[in-house]
Amino acid sequence: MKYHMQFSNNQNPISEIKTDRITLATPDINKASLIFDAVKASAEDIYPWLPWAKRDISLKDIENYINHFIDCNKKDNPSNLFFDIWDNESDKYLGNIYFGQIEWRAPAFSIGYWIDSRESNKGYMTEAVNALSHVAFRHFKAKRIEISTSNENVSAKRIPKKLNFDLEAEFICHHKNYATNEISNTLVYSCVDENKLPKLINLSWKSRSPSIYKLKQIETPRLLIRPVQLGDEYPLNKAVNNSLELLQKWQPWAKDPSIEATRYFVQRGVFAWESGSVVDFPMVVIHKEDNKIIAASGYNDLSDVAQGLYEVGYWCDVDYQGKGYVTEYANALTRYAFDALGAAKVVISMQVENEKSIAVAKRLNFTNEGIKDRDPLDCASDKAEENYIYAVNNADNLPDLKYSWSDIEGNLPVPKIISWTKNTLKITDDKAFGSSKAIVKTPWSNVLAINTGDEIIYLKQTPIDLFLEAEIIKLLCASGIKNIPQIIDDNKNEHCFLMTKCGDVTLRDYFDGNLQIDVLKQAIVSYKELQHSTVKYVDGLLAIGVPDWRLDKFPGLYNELISNADYLTDNNVTIEQQKQLHKYKDRVKNLCSELATFGIAETLNHSDFHDNNILYNRTNKTTAIIDLGETAINHPLFSIHACIEAVKNRYHLTEDSTDYKSLQQCAFDGFLDDKQKFDRAIEIITLLFPVYLLFAQKRFLDAIHMPFDANNPLSVKQHEKINKGFVWFIKNMEAINAK
Repeated sequence: MKYHMQFSNNQNPISEIKTDRITLATPDINKASLIFDAVKASAEDIYPWLPWAKRDISLKDIENYINHFIDCNKKDNPSNLFFDIWDNESDKYLGNIYFGQIEWRAPAFSIGYWIDSRESNKGYMTEAVNALSHVAFRHFKAKRIEISTSNENVSAKRIPKKLNFDLEAEFICHHKNYATNEISNTLVYSCVDENKLPKLINLSWKSRSPSIYKLKQIETPRLLIRPVQLGDEYPLNKAVNNSLELLQKWQPWAKDPSIEATRYFVQRGVFAWESGSVVDFPMVVIHKEDNKIIAASGYNDLSDVAQGLYEVGYWCDVDYQGKGYVTEYANALTRYAFDALGAAKVVISMQVENEKSIAVAKRLNFTNEGIKDRDPLDCASDKAEENYIYAVNNADNLPDLKYSWSDIEGNLPVPKIISWTKNTLKITDDKAFGSSKAIVKTPWSNVLAINTGDEIIYLKQTPIDLFLEAEIIKLLCASGIKNIPQIIDDNKNEHCFLMTKCGDVTLRDYFDGNLQIDVLKQAIVSYKELQHSTVKYVDGLLAIGVPDWRLDKFPGLYNELISNADYLTDNNVTIEQQKQLHKYKDRVKNLCSELATFGIAETLNHSDFHDNNILYNRTNKTTAIIDLGETAINHPLFSIHACIEAVKNRYHLTEDSTDYKSLQQCAFDGFLDDKQKFDRAIEIITLLFPVYLLFAQKRFLDAIHMPFDANNPLSVKQHEKINKGFVWFIKNMEAINAK
């Protein structure tokens, strides 16, 4: 017995069904006039049973119906699916057929239909209903198909009889003739067994492919199989290098086992999954008991989704070989292709000498279809490989396996912005486009490196409350500031924007754990120039929505923050700590007033300024500031101090080290000539610094709508920063008291 279990009934809609004589295709607004002609010619026959087919129906009415049908077909788990019927030989429009009242939980389908009266009695509609019924059973795994019609509708009730449907019920006085207003009975026919239907020799269909892009994970008794994610490069690379001797024998990509190569594989894979269009579906395999990535698999770029062809590729960490894991996850992927994706064929290819891979295909009861030369080159000889092609056309003979899958809920937002990007940039080089990469994927930022074929352009999407980044960059560029990206275009509806490339790598990745102090100092000097240059544009920045945290507003913002008792309690600030925070209101005000007397101009302040938001250009050895959405107008020393502290902690600098002192001198040089005043300014910045961070963190969490959730590690981590910030500030104030 074979066990199949689904977490989700989200199905992959059909775009086309074809038999020897006819094609069932999704409705097309461009065919409205042909459909209108058929309806007008058939009104006398179909109006009694279909009230929309009124004698005075207009072309506009038909266009409205077609647009409605198209919208229905686009939905996830649609309640109706509509198809127009076309003659293969003459390309003549024949009629319409549809799934109505779909019950996905079963799943069960009702079929309705009408035909151009001029084409009736030629067997077209019987063939169409038969084809749609077979597809319902095979593609959607239907448990029941139903046809309901009036007992007076002679031609309609003839079809389920020809197709061996069972007459299940007759409802008395249940059906209205819209032409005569007479009432008739409703006959309910059903079919629950595909084998009762007449055979259709040359039946094929195409499915609308994006549902695979919604895959969340596949689960087997011992394994989880899911799309690659950013961060997978580290455990994957470890598995690659652990298995390098074996992999380099069969896998050309294993010639480069570096973390950079693995990262590129992951980044490209994430982009492919998010694109909704690129055909390449890399996945990782996780050993459930060990919670460890042990393999990579998926459907490779030789798959042809439109034709229902999926090619499974795989490799496994040598430490986990010989235990049936490869057979288990290849079995699950094959079943998923047939059960969820409506695959027509699943293929595994391997070099003819690769006995272990051949053994997997044989254990899965795949059929050897012969030898083909395939790219890439053989790892040993550098000649074109000879590959066996093993294939199956259904899941019937696969070994028993209990498995399940789940999908991402809701609509996928990224394919929409990628489509906008492709249109905006007029990208026609699909091969180059397919090599685009996902760079960042977090709740607060989604950044993709788009390969246009001529250059790399960056696409960034943010939460709507951080989308002012595009306007900030536009204003700064218009003001002549150079060390930032330039905006190419933006999409306000999807709160995303396109920007030029302004560096190759973040400083954090460039340093790779080894701080290069001169490069960082160069970036800080560049940032200071940006701050000095934007002093005169403060009003413009405030006008586009940049928050105002200047020193005259700072005490009020502090008071507002500590007066929100629920917010404090939710972030584990005790009642005693809340009392202490209120005690320091006047001190905050006085410190801000004193800091203001030093006359340092307040300006644009990057609230998240550190080495991971600075890009380095390896060619011209320049730096650029990125991620400008989290900016505010306030005292410039706050963000510079934040950068120095972050660097000190990450690279383990001591305050008496030469590097730290050199960094401080570079960072604070040029703000105050009076050393006594300068030292006092830094002292005040240090005392108030936790409050500055609290402002930034609250704004950040509000923007990404992340309330505290004990079951979400990311939420816990982000909210811990709030509690730590309040505790830190209290300690700073207590240190003053102790003096």
